[in-house]
Amino acid sequence: MAVPNTYGEFLKSCLNLTNVLIFVYMFCAASFNYYLITFYTKYMPGNVYVNTIVSSVAEMVAAFLAGSL
Repeated sequence: MAVPNTYGEFLKSCLNLTNVLIFVYMFCAASFNYYLITFYTKYMPGNVYVNTIVSSVAEMVAAFLAGSL
């Protein structure tokens, strides 16, 4: 199999096009949910400042541990 020179040649393969479309859909869904959870932190029970701090600390720990995964 030859290496494609352009994106057009890469996307001519039905499997490649399907994989790209699935990736774009999953990326959009994950991004939307990530930002929606942050938006709805103010509606969670408890103090909004404590909820934001806990959410931020959890995100920092996740970002730190993501490198080892």
